[in-house]
Amino acid sequence: MKRTVCLVLLIVLLVSLLVVGASETLTNRSGRTATGVIVTFSDRVRITSYDDSVFATQEPLGRADQFTFNGGELEHGGRFRLTWSPSSASIVDQEWINAPGSIADEWYSSGSLSYEEIMAQIAQYPGPDEPLYVPAEDEAIWLTDLEGHAAIYDNDSIRINYAAWFDQSQVTRIEVYRNGIKMRFLPDLFDVLTNEQMKTFDGNPLEHTPASDHTDHAIFGYVFRIEVHSPDDHPQSREKIICSPVRLDTDWRVAALGNYWYGDMPRSEAELRTKLVQMVNWGFNAAQVDVNYFMASKDSNEVFAQYVHDPRITPTWARTTTRDEIVRIIRAAEAVDLKTELRIQLCLSEEFKQTYPVWINRSGIAPSDVDKWFRSYGEVCLEMAQLAEEESVEVFCVAVELNSMEKYAEAWTALIRDVRGVFSGLVTFSESTHHYLHGFNTYSDESRFSNNVGDFWDACDAIEMNCYPLYPRPGDAVTLDPRMGDLAEGFVETWARAFAYYREHYPGKPLWFGEIGTSYRDGTATYGTGEGRNPDVMDIQEFADTWAAYLLGCSVLQADGFAVWAVRVTPEEDWMLRPGEFAVNYTHVIELLSALIK
Repeated sequence: MKRTVCLVLLIVLLVSLLVVGASETLTNRSGRTATGVIVTFSDRVRITSYDDSVFATQEPLGRADQFTFNGGELEHGGRFRLTWSPSSASIVDQEWINAPGSIADEWYSSGSLSYEEIMAQIAQYPGPDEPLYVPAEDEAIWLTDLEGHAAIYDNDSIRINYAAWFDQSQVTRIEVYRNGIKMRFLPDLFDVLTNEQMKTFDGNPLEHTPASDHTDHAIFGYVFRIEVHSPDDHPQSREKIICSPVRLDTDWRVAALGNYWYGDMPRSEAELRTKLVQMVNWGFNAAQVDVNYFMASKDSNEVFAQYVHDPRITPTWARTTTRDEIVRIIRAAEAVDLKTELRIQLCLSEEFKQTYPVWINRSGIAPSDVDKWFRSYGEVCLEMAQLAEEESVEVFCVAVELNSMEKYAEAWTALIRDVRGVFSGLVTFSESTHHYLHGFNTYSDESRFSNNVGDFWDACDAIEMNCYPLYPRPGDAVTLDPRMGDLAEGFVETWARAFAYYREHYPGKPLWFGEIGTSYRDGTATYGTGEGRNPDVMDIQEFADTWAAYLLGCSVLQADGFAVWAVRVTPEEDWMLRPGEFAVNYTHVIELLSALIK
């Protein structure tokens, strides 16, 4: 009797598995808007359900090992879910079909687009059906755009509205504060703060921004507080935060914690958690953790850890972090639902850099015995990959910006294969792609790019590129007062070629920025992140304009993600205000980023 019951239960279980089946959500990572997908299974199956709101038709309708779904469109990054039986079969291949050229391909072939054309592709401003603001009966003063809408966007002006019963003759002056700093160039009385005034920077030293000759500036996320004063000098204050018409809803929105995260970390676990929760509230969903290792010279074959600061070896910001420090930051990040990426950063000793005749860093190493170097470096990689596996890290990056070593594709492929033996997450390599792109948009021969970039991406789960900084296009003026629109155009035109190249040669491979950043130095956007033309002068608005250009560019190029270099976990902010700093934590700069990614 017991055997009969067990047999019946087993049959019921098997039947239920066949009925319930399996399901999977496919993500379009082709870099293009797909009009269909071909799905291949390991065995013959029956499709029991699929998302017909994405693709309306399925062929064939019966059992098969390959199906075509079409009759709709799915943008890059969009998802398509399907269910099948029996559950013993699995999807072995997916091919996104009939996709028109991506924006990157179109841009590369057509030359360039204007800022207005960029925004037309990605911006979603409210339409004519947006309701007008209705004030409360006892509301004396309220702020709207010129048409009467409550939401204020970056292309709007701000109107001051008064109730019919309010005595406007009692108004003696109006003051406006942009991000907490008084705008000192405005008249005493006015009804409209114009868009041009909102984007005017007159060199107020409190804003750490030189005077600008134009108003082509980014103000996403900026806070405008308007105070209406009367003789009793009890001002009525109203505030508006500038909305962004663009949202970067990518899978990988990373706060890169920088080289010195271990020194930034608060001692208190509660305070560390507060800083990480703040990053989540800003819109980030992952944290990037770098571990520094060292080489004695560029031709050395040994890679080693340096846990104690030694001025002959380590800069003040880059010793090797301990295992306990790494575990602490990873666990703290994951406790607030931030995914994590662990990367290996290689540094040359300070003693060698100071005696070498020209500037050099990790991108120029040349080991005298390449095989010996890879053995030494491989030991470091496997140790960190094992730690990443133990701590459930999502992404492990085997190297950062080792340009001179990318030519050893077979060695990297073998190393990545060994890493996969101990790490089950995504594996990638962070390439200094901007070095290959600077000036590339003037070349007519694509081989100038393809002969330099890595040839081992098939072994990686994602292509990770680094971007420092914006450079002008040929013919653009190199200026200390760049226009945000020009920066956005130049960024997309330059990087479209990289996106088109990688998507053609590695279709379906996620493509993201492993680092993207700039500094507060005046002129960095067009002169570069070195000393530039004004090394001791800060320009926070240029910094903000550059970040707006970066993120708008990421949107139009359909990047799968980006890592903002850097978002510091330090509890202090004021000390970051120095020209060479890269951290985005400063007040309205991080609010601008948040407006675009949250």
